[in-house]
Amino acid sequence: MKYKALYSVLKKRTAEVPNFRYDDRSCWRLARLTYIDRLHSLWIIAVDPATGRRFWITHDGGSDFRISFRNMDEQMNNYGPARYIRCTSRMDLAGKLQKLFSEPNTFVN
Repeated sequence: MKYKALYSVLKKRTAEVPNFRYDDRSCWRLARLTYIDRLHSLWIIAVDPATGRRFWITHDGGSDFRISFRNMDEQMNNYGPARYIRCTSRMDLAGKLQKLFSEPNTFVN
């Protein structure tokens, strides 16, 4: 599997945190990718009540791996500034996401 480490982090979080969920809108599994699908192969939206954040996890071709996140209120609405973390590889992406889950104040400046 192309993003095995990332999906492992997401499945572990799903098992550990009540009401954690993610919506996988990725195109990388499609048998016949269009040009647009190749440009946006990974696109996952995750909602994590434990950290009070919504995450967008993306890979937009080449080496552009990114985690974006915003805080959420009790009604699950986004508020505050969006934060962005660039990653260098699929493994770096999975590692930084795991770190955000285990140490929520990491990468926040």
